[in-house]
Amino acid sequence: SAVAWLHARSDTAEHREYGGALATAVITANVLMLVTLSTEIHAFWELRANGLRFGASADFIRQMMLSATWGAYAAALTAAGFKRDYAPIRYLAIAVFGVTVVKVFTVDFSQLDSIYRILSSLSLGLLLVGASYLYQRHGASASQAERTS
Repeated sequence: SAVAWLHARSDTAEHREYGGALATAVITANVLMLVTLSTEIHAFWELRANGLRFGASADFIRQMMLSATWGAYAAALTAAGFKRDYAPIRYLAIAVFGVTVVKVFTVDFSQLDSIYRILSSLSLGLLLVGASYLYQRHGASASQAERTS
């Protein structure tokens, strides 16, 4: 993240050739942040797995928190990618959404009762609809700008 900030601060013609390095730095920083969040969630629920309060449901809650965190992070990446008009972040958001959808359908649904499957599907669906709305809105404004110029 600091590398990207320094690069953007010194954005001159001679530094523009490092666009690939900048994209790599930004993507790597965001992947590391997602790994850090996931590790924190895992560690938090690992400590509570043997307690009386959560016990056997700690793994279930951990998996749901991971899915919710990944989905929210992907939504934030989508919004940031459009705000900054930076495609590599949006591509990372699509990848994170994809991994989240696969995880929800393969891991989370195997542990959920019917009502929770429905609620989980609705939550993930709302995040995906929100992201697709941003894509549609951005695509419509880009094509409108092309028609006026």
